Amino acid sequence: MTRGSTPTFVFTLPADVSSYTDIDIYFAQNGSVVLDRAKDSLTLSGNEVSFTMSEAESLKFTASVPAEIQIRLASGEGKIFISEIRRIAVLKKYPLGS
Repeated sequence: MTRGSTPTFVFTLPADVSSYTDIDIYFAQNGSVVLDRAKDSLTLSGNEVSFTMSEAESLKFTASVPAEIQIRLASGEGKIFISEIRRIAVLKKYPLGS
């Protein structure tokens, strides 16, 4: 992901999104959550969850520090599922002052 861009993230879930009462996606750096997206701000289709990060959101990340992504799912039966943490590179944009 490049700071200042508008990347689209697509995640494939283990079941149809309709089977989850809650879906949260967390993006963190240096042990702190920088951005989180809840179910009502995501595009849901079949087993896929997606969203496009805004330019302002991508600028919240520090360049050259990997970001970590984790998804939390809640089922109608009260079960909570938490994904493994995935890391992505955060690239800088030029010019640096803009």
